[in-house]
Amino acid sequence: MNTKTNAAAKAAERRASKTAQPKAAKAPRAKSPLAKVQARAKALASAAEAPAPKLPRAILAGAKREAAKAAKPAKAPKAAAEPKAPKAPNADKPLGIRAQREADALAGILPTPPDFSAPTHKPYRARLDALVALVQAGDIKGLHDVEMIPPRSTSPKALHRYRDLALMAFCARSKAAAD
Repeated sequence: MNTKTNAAAKAAERRASKTAQPKAAKAPRAKSPLAKVQARAKALASAAEAPAPKLPRAILAGAKREAAKAAKPAKAPKAAAEPKAPKAPNADKPLGIRAQREADALAGILPTPPDFSAPTHKPYRARLDALVALVQAGDIKGLHDVEMIPPRSTSPKALHRYRDLALMAFCARSKAAAD
């Protein structure tokens, strides 16, 4: 027998068995709302006459702890701590590489271009060459206007950093010349 005909036959059998079975009638409600309320009232009345059930020790201990907490007077709020004075930067500690490059740029020193000799950076070498040419020419407007790609990987991030540091250096130089 073919699998398609076998599946069709099984589906037909299922349909036939569903139609052959009579649907069960819904069960009537056990009690009306009034009967439920009356039964609940009887249960509460009998519970009031019955002795109190014994509670486990853990529940009793928890109740005792809560009662002891309620009996204790509330603690006065603590006085606000005095703010600590900010630490002075350690003059002996050398700056990190990026912080040093930024400090140099703020002093007017042009940054060195990033090393794009690795094969990973190959697609971005032309963009780096264009940026280096703009920096060497001192074209601040050109650096501002150059179209930068979104920094989604290390290569564009390095390009952005190089351009920003060069702009900082040119701005610092122009401020020094104006003073």
